[in-house]
Amino acid sequence: MKDEESTKPPRSEAELFARIRDGWMRPVLAQAPVSVIVIDRQSIVRDISRRDSDLDPAEVVGRNVYEFVDPAYHDVTRRAIQEVLEGRKHASFPSLAGDPETRKYYENHLGPIIDNGEIVAVTIVAIEVTRREQAEERRRAAEDRLRRLVG
Repeated sequence: MKDEESTKPPRSEAELFARIRDGWMRPVLAQAPVSVIVIDRQSIVRDISRRDSDLDPAEVVGRNVYEFVDPAYHDVTRRAIQEVLEGRKHASFPSLAGDPETRKYYENHLGPIIDNGEIVAVTIVAIEVTRREQAEERRRAAEDRLRRLVG
């Protein structure tokens, strides 16, 4: 049986995020083969799973999500977040993160966190696809070489 405190509505946004983090999500996130990020309506990271990430969560929580996204991907990221915040839709977008030596490609899937009928935050499930992207780049380069040889 749930205790009385866990069934009461959260008193604040901070309490809501603490319940998400400390409730049933923590064990799930610890084993997930992806990064799960929770951002608030201002795009501030409120929680991040450690899995599939080179970053320490303590270095990320409290900072704007755009600090970790390559500037070339800011617009697509902003549109996807806004879409979820405005219409409870799920959204997906590609992104690139990291400095030039450690860049990683991600496939991101977003969904709303709803509390009392309001969208209060966005969950981003980030799947690293760097190896797949690198293989695709090698395939395209090989096709280009083949076309030059044949054509």
